[in-house]
Amino acid sequence: RIPKKIMLKLGPDNKQRQRLFKLVVIFVIGITLFSILIILTNRIKGSDDTIFQDQISPYKTVFDWTIFRYQSWSGRIFAESFVYIFSSAPIYLWKMATILFYASFSVVSFLYYKLFVNTKNTNDDKIMLALAFTLPFLIDTDVLRFGIFWVTGSMNYFWIITLGLAGFYPLAYYSVRHRLLHWSYITLCTLSLFIAACSQEQVGLILVILSASFTIYEFYKHKKDKQQMSMFMIASTLMTVASFLIGITALGNSMRIKAETTHWLPDFYTTPLIQHIDYGYRWFLEATINHMGLIFALIWGLMALLFIAKQNKTKLQFIITYSLVAVCLLTLSKSYTPIGYWFNFYATWKPTLPNLASYLTFLPWLLIFIGTIITPIILFDKQIKGWLMSLLLSIVFISTGVITLSPTMYASGWRTLFVPSIILVFILFSLISEAITKYRKNEKAIIISVAVFVAFGYLYMAIRLIHGLTS
Repeated sequence: RIPKKIMLKLGPDNKQRQRLFKLVVIFVIGITLFSILIILTNRIKGSDDTIFQDQISPYKTVFDWTIFRYQSWSGRIFAESFVYIFSSAPIYLWKMATILFYASFSVVSFLYYKLFVNTKNTNDDKIMLALAFTLPFLIDTDVLRFGIFWVTGSMNYFWIITLGLAGFYPLAYYSVRHRLLHWSYITLCTLSLFIAACSQEQVGLILVILSASFTIYEFYKHKKDKQQMSMFMIASTLMTVASFLIGITALGNSMRIKAETTHWLPDFYTTPLIQHIDYGYRWFLEATINHMGLIFALIWGLMALLFIAKQNKTKLQFIITYSLVAVCLLTLSKSYTPIGYWFNFYATWKPTLPNLASYLTFLPWLLIFIGTIITPIILFDKQIKGWLMSLLLSIVFISTGVITLSPTMYASGWRTLFVPSIILVFILFSLISEAITKYRKNEKAIIISVAVFVAFGYLYMAIRLIHGLTS
């Protein structure tokens, strides 16, 4: 007979193995579903997928190509290297790499959840891992299509932001746990952080803001005991800033802007500032509301649910709750013509406006954006998670707004929204976790509701890829 003490030791281990087995099953299913879509993905003829095959042919090595691009077109050092390596390689190599990146992205998303959420409910782990694999399918289909399921687009957007998320994890880990990861992880993640910060402007800007914010927060926490201040965080932040500057100050960037201004919008820099702000704000509204709207609607709805769950709400909190519900329902009902009017922003350069009433949409949405940023601070009673969520929402708006400074804000299409959309997915990820905790009796209803939206997103993307739609 096995002694009782040994039996007690074996019990938890067996439960741990069962839990791990279930997580592995979810991981395999998630990778399989994503792989099906990648198998359906092919190079888009006439796009950069085939254009780059001709452009890179005169350059014998990846270094020759990267130096040429850095000096004449783009400071995206490693993204350009990926383009050189995979544009002419068999497409199955790109597919294998993208599947690996998606697996990494999903695991890193789950690790962030485990880092910031304190729960002993193992069932939550299964739910959140499944969501880590599926929530990206809530992203606008045009944004998702050209951010992941386009060979060139994925190397410039999805691959880079995955490296950025992985690279930033040691800084977040230290800030939360107050200790460093193993040196091998730090080395690998630091390399990822450097690659990401200099290889995509939006990703680099986000990493600089996050690194600086977390470091300032650490300094504020330990201002009375500066010896506890981590040199690791300071060094990582400085390295991130340096990497970002290497990419953003490339000689090729200025040459590219001149060429694209001449080609796309010759009067981009000569248009009066007030008109430029007008056109840019219209594009910004179109981008955030009509191409990130579903995720925003879900975020507003979940924040409303969390307010409803609060006890002894103030008058301000009641007003915010009703406002969130109203904006959520309006966004989901924008196909109804009277409501749809408030979603028509005439987002073109020098738009033809029907009348001055078209400006009525400007102020309400501006107030909604400001309220959206402030709401998490009130929702979480000024706790650090509320401030962090507000920071992430601010980053979404900043990384979207910077696109209006480029003459290609129309020509690039909606793939430029992929990076801020991923940040929104992380915010949604956190709010779903909070809602499940607050509404244990209704957690299945919450999960099923999200799953329905995800399923439609996945199926529609599969249909687009099957038919080879490029627009």
